[in-house]
Amino acid sequence: MECATILYDKEHYFPKHLHPDRYTFSYILNGSAQLICNNAMFILKPGDLVIIPPFVAHQTPIDDFFHYKVIRVPQHQYFTNKE
Repeated sequence: MECATILYDKEHYFPKHLHPDRYTFSYILNGSAQLICNNAMFILKPGDLVIIPPFVAHQTPIDDFFHYKVIRVPQHQYFTNKE
């Protein structure tokens, strides 16, 4: 598991990507950004919680200031085992 608090205080761009082996949980603390996911665009703002499952492509343009906490949880077999 990875945990971090991340701050961008200038324009930044995360190109379209995915995480094949982990769930990503992001809690927005301050600022705003766009999240483009599944051909839809969402404006992220303080108090929002974003959950991105494995293999879901997404990108995040940041115009100015963005501060968030992220937890990345590895995908284990017990998440996907259908027995």
